Amino acid sequence: MDFSSNEEGAVGIPLAPLIDIMFLLVCFFAVSQIHAQYDREMDLTLPTGQTSQTPQTLPGEIVINVMKDGSYRIVGQSYSVAEIGVKLKRLAEAFPGQSIIIRGDANARHASVVAILDECRKADIYKIRIATLDPEGTP
Repeated sequence: MDFSSNEEGAVGIPLAPLIDIMFLLVCFFAVSQIHAQYDREMDLTLPTGQTSQTPQTLPGEIVINVMKDGSYRIVGQSYSVAEIGVKLKRLAEAFPGQSIIIRGDANARHASVVAILDECRKADIYKIRIATLDPEGTP
């Protein structure tokens, strides 16, 4: 019996699939960061709060913008309250525990923000954050 090592049976890690997966992850995070940045660059005047903190945005977190005129935007597209309600229900079914950020303009009607809060409650989404500025004006 010969127990010497044999080069033909050497085990190795295939690098091509690993590189493919890493490239796809980089693309995913780059695209999600672009959408998150786009939501924060919309023309909104956020209200100030004495206890505001800089939020840690999570990947996949949904940002609902409530504009001054009472319209709603998600990633630059306008939606009605009913359409947002349908999207939130689908989101809650697919991803239980999903979190939402509501960015309401300081001059928007309070009823517009409450309508989104009601839709979140109907969809069983309870991780909700309201975006504000600290007294120095940073989000």
